[in-house]
Formats: sequence, C-alpha cells, structure tokens
Amino acid sequence: MKMEKSNSFIMFFFNEIRQGKINMIAFYLIVTLMTCNQSIADIMTDTLDQKCTLEELCEFDLSVVTDFEWDKVYIFREYFTEEDISKTIGINWTGSEVGNNNQRFVFIKDNKVVYVEDFDTFNTNVQFRRMNWVEGTPASEPIKYSRKEAVFIVVKKTSKGRKSGYFFDLYPVDGTLKPK
Repeated sequence: MKMEKSNSFIMFFFNEIRQGKINMIAFYLIVTLMTCNQSIADIMTDTLDQKCTLEELCEFDLSVVTDFEWDKVYIFREYFTEEDISKTIGINWTGSEVGNNNQRFVFIKDNKVVYVEDFDTFNTNVQFRRMNWVEGTPASEPIKYSRKEAVFIVVKKTSKGRKSGYFFDLYPVDGTLKPK
C-alpha cells in the first residue's frame, strides 16, 4: 500500500515534468525526500529479502541499517507500558505503551534515547532471539543488544500464516541459542 502510494505520487510528478509544469530539480528533491523516510524495520526487511534465501543462512548487522550512533537497542513486545519501559531502559520514558501486534525499537546512546520506532510484527516478518537464552524466559520479556551484539545469523523460514509466506529468525552471532 505504501509503495503503491509512492509510485503513483512519483508518476504524477513525472507527468507534470513532461507537461513542463515542474522542473527536474524539484522532481529529484521530492523523490529524495520521499525515499529518505523509510523506517528501519522496512530497510531491514528489504535488506534481508535481498541477502537471505530459504536454503542458506546469512549474516545481518543491525548497525548497517541505522544512520545514527547508538550503544544499545531494546526491543519491546506489545503492551509494554510506559512504566515498564522506563524501568527496563533506566531512563524516564515519556512515550506511549507498545500497541497491539507491534514491537518497539528503542535505541540508546550515552544513556539518552536517540531513536524510537514501532513496527508491525506480522508485516515486518522478523523475529529476534535473545543473546542468552534461559529456559522458561517468557517471550514477552524485552530483548536487549549492545551495538557489538546486534550481529545476527538469519534463518529464512516458511510460514503459511504470513502474507509473504516466510519470516526471518535472527539469532545473535555470539548468543547462546543457535539456529536450527
């Protein structure tokens, strides 16, 4: 849906250029601004789609898809409250609760929140595994990686329940749980 809107918007401006109603410089500026707005989750999914196959494992470094500095990232599951996020990150969180069917990236640099992004778990097709797996740890617990730890072995798995027919299972390279 998002891509269709972008494409129709670009086609509109392309037609305006052909009719002499808008110049080429303005067109390039508009297209550049539109493509700079892509979310980390979307960039990550696009990157994994290009790199990974169902037959082979691939490696993915989360820092490659971020254009800002960060020390650690937390990934919160749905329904995490403001209070729970504050306790977990050790910083006063003034944002909202994590919404239904969403996960939230919270990137931290020097004890300050530098980037936050909510993403739909079903459409993003990404599942993060913990650094240190402890039997019985509830799936609802937040996941934390340092920048160094946020390098993953990726397994692309089929899933009939997903619109795309697959999802990506990300295992930290230095983690205790290994891909199957």
